[in-house]
Amino acid sequence: MTSGERPGLDLLRELVERELKLHETMQQLLGETVAAHAVENPPASTASPSPPLSPRELDIIQLVANGATNQQIARQLGLSAGTVRNYNGRIFRKLRVTGRTEAAVRAIELGMVKPPLRNAHTRMDRNKDTEPAAS
Repeated sequence: MTSGERPGLDLLRELVERELKLHETMQQLLGETVAAHAVENPPASTASPSPPLSPRELDIIQLVANGATNQQIARQLGLSAGTVRNYNGRIFRKLRVTGRTEAAVRAIELGMVKPPLRNAHTRMDRNKDTEPAAS
């Protein structure tokens, strides 16, 4: 399958590229060098292999890749939102990333999770995050 046949993955990659560009710009504005960041955070291709994710971490990163919020993941897996945040932190460290989008792309690239379906509404219904107002 070519990248042209996987627009969901292409979109995630584009988002990560934009996030990285923004991060580099912010570093320059704050007086930090991009070179120092590159030394501390080598690209995935030159970094050592990522440690494996636990079955629960795989469940969570799959839901993240599908666009679920921490609250939605917590509800679906019977966890607290704080526990989901803790899992996200472990996932980010294992994948050597700094955010949800980058983690989802890395996990998809490594074959850990399936990419979101194209032409399908993969974002969980955000209206489930709020309770209806009492009449």
